[in-house]
Amino acid sequence: MLPWKVMHEPIPDGPSAGMYCPPEELGEMLDAYYALRGWDADGVPTRERLVGLGLDAVPGLPDSRQTAVGRHRGSRSAPGGGRASSG
Repeated sequence: MLPWKVMHEPIPDGPSAGMYCPPEELGEMLDAYYALRGWDADGVPTRERLVGLGLDAVPGLPDSRQTAVGRHRGSRSAPGGGRASSG
């Protein structure tokens, strides 16, 4: 998660003056990035990604459906670290 200031206060001067990264925009960027990487919404490789990498038989790897819930998706309304839905 980015610092509050980065997501809410525009940069005062320089070539990026007036720019900032709203939480909604950050969430959308993370959704796209995670999907491109083959990760679920918590940033954990999906079962399909693990199979594609030949890692599906490695013992102890979590099934993507069993990842922790609410770290990032919940952060869109309350800041946090990961995301909750599968993807």
